[in-house]
Amino acid sequence: MKLALALLFLIFIQETTGASTSYDCIKGKDFLHHGDLSNSAIDTIDECKAACTSDDMCNALAFTKNRCYLKVVAQDDVLTKVVHKKDVVTCVLSGRQSSKEKHIRRGRFH
Repeated sequence: MKLALALLFLIFIQETTGASTSYDCIKGKDFLHHGDLSNSAIDTIDECKAACTSDDMCNALAFTKNRCYLKVVAQDDVLTKVVHKKDVVTCVLSGRQSSKEKHIRRGRFH
């Protein structure tokens, strides 16, 4: 019985945590070659979002042609580093600064 309750609790926590993560996405825009942390072959944008969510540094992503680019961007980059690229969907994680962005704001990265 205790094991069953523990498993239900873990499932509840995972579902609750997953539901609170949201992204603002736009098609046709990219932070081209800016803020790239890593890239990998991934089948869906939902898998790409999950990869970003699990990376403490990631606060944005670009998905194109089954490639996922995890990124870290500062708020100012949203206005100055975006380029048009028709085959890309770019998403910014809502309400979460990456640990690198926190350091950027404190002047530790350039």
